[in-house]
Amino acid sequence: MDSIQITPVSSYNIEDIPPDAPAGKWTFIIKEGKPLATKKGSYPMVQFICTIDALPDGEPSDHESFVGKDLSVWIIFYPAGHQNDRMSKQNNQSFLRACEVDFSVMPKEISSLSDLDPFIEAMIGSRFIAWTRLDADKQNPSITRASIVFTPPPSDLPSFNAKAKPAKPAKPSPMSVIEDLARRAEEEEEEEEEEEEEEEEEAPSAVEIEEEEEEEEEAPRKKPAKAAPREVARAALREGKRR
Repeated sequence: MDSIQITPVSSYNIEDIPPDAPAGKWTFIIKEGKPLATKKGSYPMVQFICTIDALPDGEPSDHESFVGKDLSVWIIFYPAGHQNDRMSKQNNQSFLRACEVDFSVMPKEISSLSDLDPFIEAMIGSRFIAWTRLDADKQNPSITRASIVFTPPPSDLPSFNAKAKPAKPAKPSPMSVIEDLARRAEEEEEEEEEEEEEEEEEAPSAVEIEEEEEEEEEAPRKKPAKAAPREVARAALREGKRR
């Protein structure tokens, strides 16, 4: 017996059951679809058997040994108003988008499992790219399950890695704050001086007001209009003369 050569095995642990596939990115092909019903509520569902068909570019070479492994995608149909309806529809939409299949293949009315046959036939042979996520089995936490997901983990998102976090702006020093306040005060003073000069240039002189008043007395009286700034200035001048 010692003449037979074997590959050494160390640290063998019968309780350590590996998942069907490691976490990673894969190309799948839908091999089979089984119409079933959920254990709770007997809601219609389809178990799609998806075979790992290939590795996308950039995946570890040691994942090659998992090509040919089968994993499942579960498509469940809940009635409107069910607490899981929203989540299951989001999952179903992601599955169809990954397969590039139109939503119209989904059945509208399901009264028997045979109503799922056209949907299953439309999906068989479809290829899609998805990821595997590892989770502990609910019944036996010592077993790790690999499930197919359609959202990449953060490490696989190009935008996540490409976009560097913007650097926080440096906190201004007390002196720079004081200088900024002084500069703003000077600018405000200059603006106020310019506004005062513009007002002095636009305001009519006393001679101009008197000449316009004489012209108004000679002209026929008209219905008084709303006082303009020039008229307000004339009124102020007349009031000053009376006093």
